[in-house]
Amino acid sequence: MRPPVADPVANREIALHAALYRAAWESNVGHGTKHFLLEPIAARELPAMNITVREFRLRVLAALADLGVSIAWTTGSNGRPEANDFFPGTNHPATRLQITIAERREGGRVIRGETEDWTVGAGSSRRGFTATLEGGDWTLARDRVRIVR
Repeated sequence: MRPPVADPVANREIALHAALYRAAWESNVGHGTKHFLLEPIAARELPAMNITVREFRLRVLAALADLGVSIAWTTGSNGRPEANDFFPGTNHPATRLQITIAERREGGRVIRGETEDWTVGAGSSRRGFTATLEGGDWTLARDRVRIVR
């Protein structure tokens, strides 16, 4: 078990990303999928934190472990999946989950952006959100789902 992160900005960002990827997972259109690939946002888009990007990503994965599905970070480009888009080391198709942060307001306590999922053969969906930090937890207000084929 890893020791807790002492940096409050890192803890807030880990919790935010976990909440957003969880929201993308909850609204995904590939309902039969049990394997998920997370598309990371660019490291330059993250706030300054006193942990490495690698440690940050490991912490986000750990925060999603309770979903009970296979989850990994993508290692390739952010392009649309092709018919051979499988979970690493398997022959199982993977659903890709992506988050976009368009705006940070009120010192990073209000975030506006979009979640997206796409699965080969099942299509994709996008959903806007506003995330608000209340106490130590993120609350998401989600827009209507837009199905993209």
